[in-house]
Amino acid sequence: MHPRNSALTTPAAVALCDLQHAGLDLVVVNERLRAGPEERLTPAYDRLIRRHRDDLVTLLQDDGVMARVAVYRQQFLESPPGTAPAFVFKPTQYAKGICFSCGAELEEQRYGRCWRCSLAWRMAARVPIAAGSAYDTARVVA
Repeated sequence: MHPRNSALTTPAAVALCDLQHAGLDLVVVNERLRAGPEERLTPAYDRLIRRHRDDLVTLLQDDGVMARVAVYRQQFLESPPGTAPAFVFKPTQYAKGICFSCGAELEEQRYGRCWRCSLAWRMAARVPIAAGSAYDTARVVA
């Protein structure tokens, strides 16, 4: 898996967001990947998890991603019904080449989010990768 913006489009990242969008929770316990609730774990989802198990574990153990997920989930829970928060990890400047959510340097001189922030907000809101593409580059004023 590539630790740059392209990591967001890896099969494991896409699978993770698709699985969460389907209502599955994935966690790593004692180096083992667990998925539930069991009634949502179809044979197709089980195959998908097995196919990407190692990369899913890597994503779920990434401290940068999981710290953002925790913050974004809280923001999501606190937002009024029918709305979504800006999903800003820490206030930063809005500038080309800098993630507007956390301030990390982007690999390209563009406006937007880093791959960790992009993946984390989707995980927090249970949104598939493709469904949130425009939100990653939308101008956010915090």
